[in-house]
Amino acid sequence: MSMIINPFFFGASGGGGFSGPDFPSIADEWARYEPFRETGYNDGDGIEPLTDWSGNGRDWTSTGADNTLPQYKVNVLNGLAVANGNHVNNAGWNTGPDMSGLTAVHVFIVMLASDDPATDLNQTGLWNIGTASDSAHVPYTNGFLYDDAGSTVRQGPLNHDTNLASAYRLYEIISTSSEWTRKINGATGGNDFFTTGSNTVGCPSSPTLLAASGAGSRHKMAGLYIFSAKLSSGDRTSVIDYLNDPDIFDTSFS
Repeated sequence: MSMIINPFFFGASGGGGFSGPDFPSIADEWARYEPFRETGYNDGDGIEPLTDWSGNGRDWTSTGADNTLPQYKVNVLNGLAVANGNHVNNAGWNTGPDMSGLTAVHVFIVMLASDDPATDLNQTGLWNIGTASDSAHVPYTNGFLYDDAGSTVRQGPLNHDTNLASAYRLYEIISTSSEWTRKINGATGGNDFFTTGSNTVGCPSSPTLLAASGAGSRHKMAGLYIFSAKLSSGDRTSVIDYLNDPDIFDTSFS
């Protein structure tokens, strides 16, 4: 792939040349991925590796060719770069960190779907970070969501009120031995909120990101944050405050 040094307009200090606010210190932080911190990419280049900025070394890579990698897209969300899925079946990052030892997960992803409902199966593959036999589709061509993130069972069809293609959304999953919850932009009611007390935690040893089994992706991803436990309300607030910071995504996630 073609690569150049690509400093951010924020300056050259900090991780990856980014000098915005530091991520809050949270004991259960397992991994953190922020494409805007990557350097050395031209607009449209494939990103590899996708760096784990938590310092835990849990990078994502791919066994595919460069042209199947999610692309580095500059100046997209609040002037920051994002990763763009490439619409190729079973591509994306298909060599992820081993998640199989996790006994709980709390995941936040800042994402934008290309269409809602999807118009093509290869738009739907946000990730495979659960162990159900059926693939996750967020959203599917029928307009519903199907997701097994952190679980042995795929939930769906799940409705939602907020269009996932009209603006960047905060898509959030909690998976514990007594809970599986999905929130869109922090919702606690309506169709953007779903929860069940019946759940078995299940995470794969070979997860995929911006791709799913049998499906590619056209999602744009601005940030992915994985925690190894359900966050306290205080720690969750710290994450949301960081995401909403004027130097990060400068939006109104809650």
